[in-house]
Amino acid sequence: SAEKELLAKNDLLAKTNRELDRFVYSASHDLRAPLSSLLGLIEVAHKTSDPAEINQCLDLMRQRVNNMDGFIKEIIDFSRNTRQEVKQEQFNLLIFIKEIVEDLKFAEGMEQIYVRLDIAPDLEIISDTTRLKVVLNNLIGNAFKYHDPQKEQQEVYIKAQVEEHMVRIDIEDNGLGIATEHQPKIFEMFYRASEKSQGSGLGLYIVQETLAKLKGAIQLRSAPAKGSTFSVW
Repeated sequence: SAEKELLAKNDLLAKTNRELDRFVYSASHDLRAPLSSLLGLIEVAHKTSDPAEINQCLDLMRQRVNNMDGFIKEIIDFSRNTRQEVKQEQFNLLIFIKEIVEDLKFAEGMEQIYVRLDIAPDLEIISDTTRLKVVLNNLIGNAFKYHDPQKEQQEVYIKAQVEEHMVRIDIEDNGLGIATEHQPKIFEMFYRASEKSQGSGLGLYIVQETLAKLKGAIQLRSAPAKGSTFSVW
């Protein structure tokens, strides 16, 4: 009925407003923190004439700028996903994933991680490539980022299979894993599983929201010190 529709719209509006408030609060905090840090590092660099110290400051500054850049990219992904129409494009999944893996390995300096792909070379799928790239960039990027340096063999295994009218993509790693108490919350906006978490805490929230637009779903299986598997439909 019209009344039910109106109530549903009001609920959605309330949810959007709550998320927007949290988003503005957290985003401004997350953008200001690296700026304060940069100002501090500039002060330190001003006060020293030791080239080694100055180089260290420059390295730390680059790190802060990269963090901010990554965060701003995530905000753009978030905004695009909310507003843009979903496109239907046909493409080869193996080629698509290979490109993402190559870009990420090169950017993160993760040459030591062995990536195993189990995807039929002729598997063509129909989806929105921009949105799917955001999803897979996040998930494969996390598998690299949270690898376990203690393990001799550091691996990421990416598998795709057709299940009825959907494609299921599994991204499995033998990295650090996620503690059980954090697992129910990792898809929340700005949730960070630990102080060591790199990044904004927006990534998995964006993954879930983007998949909702693609009428897809995501599931996690993880054990600390063993690794994580994200399954995407």
